[in-house]
Amino acid sequence: MTQHKARRDRGRILTDKGWKKIYDAIKEKFPDGHTFQAISDLTDPAIHQESVYSVSCDTVSNILNRRAGADKVRIESLFRAFGLNLDANDHASVKTHTLLMSNSDFVDAEGAIAHPSVPNQNFVGREEAIARLNTHINQGAKIIVIQAAGGVGKTKLAEEYFNSQGFELVIHLPMAKEKENIQLVESVIEGWLKQDFDEEPGREFWEMLRRLKRQLQTRKIGVLIDNLEPALDGQGRFIEPHGRYVELLRVLADANVLSVTLITSRDRLCEPDINVAHY
Repeated sequence: MTQHKARRDRGRILTDKGWKKIYDAIKEKFPDGHTFQAISDLTDPAIHQESVYSVSCDTVSNILNRRAGADKVRIESLFRAFGLNLDANDHASVKTHTLLMSNSDFVDAEGAIAHPSVPNQNFVGREEAIARLNTHINQGAKIIVIQAAGGVGKTKLAEEYFNSQGFELVIHLPMAKEKENIQLVESVIEGWLKQDFDEEPGREFWEMLRRLKRQLQTRKIGVLIDNLEPALDGQGRFIEPHGRYVELLRVLADANVLSVTLITSRDRLCEPDINVAHY
């Protein structure tokens, strides 16, 4: 039993102290910005003898963004590449970190999830994250789900993407935290058409969708659906009475629209009829 427990607890994740320690070192080493590849190169033992193991770009991303657990030896190698020692309180088990995050997340004034003890944490290497989003879009994706735990800056990444890509208009739909307060999709589309496109929505749901699709076919529009997880069930599908959100996503995923939709969520979206890319 002890052996199995050790295997399950093998993945480690940075604490706030450990994250700030390595991030400060990265900023000092790369004052003009960095990429995950540049950080990964520093961990190559052939280049830096202090490193114990090479750390891949994906593992660097997971460690710095605290998306998933990593082997302690990889984290230690990353720290050594920057002349740092990995102390016991610099990392924790994934289970412990998840519990701490769920008990300490808060909403800042702009509505984005932030972590109280590390200001402006967001995503490390955001320029690379934006490039990865563009890779999905260049491959034909119309909807991308940015899935990660709370506190890593999903909303900030989505906002910065839209701000940097020259969108004519960005529509923001924050999903209510309480299931009973989630807005019906008919009301959402009606509001978009009236307020953002200055168009009467029509009385029928399908007519609303048709008019929205026509708008999205003629203009470069960004759509941000923020914190989707309250609207999803345990299988990643929309809860009742919100099943019609599928029809909205079907329009947003249409190959003929010029819009790009970014969805932030702690949980995976698994509607089988909707083609989405996951970041």
